Amino acid sequence: MLISDEERRLMEKEGVKLPSHYPLTKLEERELKRIRRKIRNKISAQDSRKRKKEYVDGLEERVKKCTEENVNLLKRIKLLETRNHNLCSQLRKIQTLLSTKNKLNSRLHSATANNTGATGATSGGSASNLLNNNQVQSSTCLMVLCLSLALILAPNLQSGGSISPDAMGEALSELNLPALEKSVQHSTSGE
Repeated sequence: MLISDEERRLMEKEGVKLPSHYPLTKLEERELKRIRRKIRNKISAQDSRKRKKEYVDGLEERVKKCTEENVNLLKRIKLLETRNHNLCSQLRKIQTLLSTKNKLNSRLHSATANNTGATGATSGGSASNLLNNNQVQSSTCLMVLCLSLALILAPNLQSGGSISPDAMGEALSELNLPALEKSVQHSTSGE
């Protein structure tokens, strides 16, 4: 009968002695089977612990990767929220400037309409002369308005600051459009 080294060690540890040159008795065979079963159980338990360790290591690695991904996603969310806030702020500024521009265009349109009525009454010329004269007056009025606006806003631009919507509103209110209309009417009546 062949006995492995592992079986010999376990038999010595438990104090079991088997004869080496004659057949085993039923009791000795039972002891040998019990020792072999213990060895199989030991090997099975080692394999089970090894599989469990590999499984736990795999789970730990997955948790580590998920945690890193979560941190990266949180950073990205924060960055996107900051960008969104900045874009909303810029949109509000643009909407304010657009509203201011529309008010300015409305005032300019009113001024040119009043100017056109006064010119038509005094010129008495042909329709093409009236149309040409209106275009010249409109462009002159627009140039004077732009120059006035530039002169009012120039101190803010020289200091390196940006123009706030309040400053733009102040600048527009400082423009005296009726006075501008009178000066344009006066210059056209002199022609």
